[in-house]
Amino acid sequence: MDILNTSAFMLLFSSPALGYFAAYHYNRVCASSTTSWNRTRGLIEYSDVRIQNFQGKNDYTRYFVDIRYAYAVGVKSLRNDEIWLNSTHEMTSYKEAEDITGRYLEGRDITVYYDRNHSERAVLEPGFHAEGYAVLKKRAFQFTGFALLLISIFLAMILLDNCPK
Repeated sequence: MDILNTSAFMLLFSSPALGYFAAYHYNRVCASSTTSWNRTRGLIEYSDVRIQNFQGKNDYTRYFVDIRYAYAVGVKSLRNDEIWLNSTHEMTSYKEAEDITGRYLEGRDITVYYDRNHSERAVLEPGFHAEGYAVLKKRAFQFTGFALLLISIFLAMILLDNCPK
């Protein structure tokens, strides 16, 4: 196996990990801009933990924070479901999701932060919040570990191919 093919293969398998890290850091920078957004009053219309069970070769469960709220900017009535900017709202445990929905009970008055240039873009908690990216970080580390394993295997193969016979 020549070095060019090995490099291409390593790049192909390490790309998902790099993509996850890039998305994470991009969202972190974008989320920090929400700290300067305007504020308005809002109302929680719906708050619950949504559970998705996946069955197959490896059964697993996912927990999603499902919060919907209404707010007004001027005479415009709006609705949104973003807690943090660009978050998946997927949590690593039921307790973690329940803790978040507990902060936003149905019928509760809240402060909504909205983009003054695009009032339909709004969040309940401005700034970057790692809770919304826990699953993303977990997957990034899994891909990185897998990529490092592949790199180690192929480097060993290169060294073995170059051994004197």
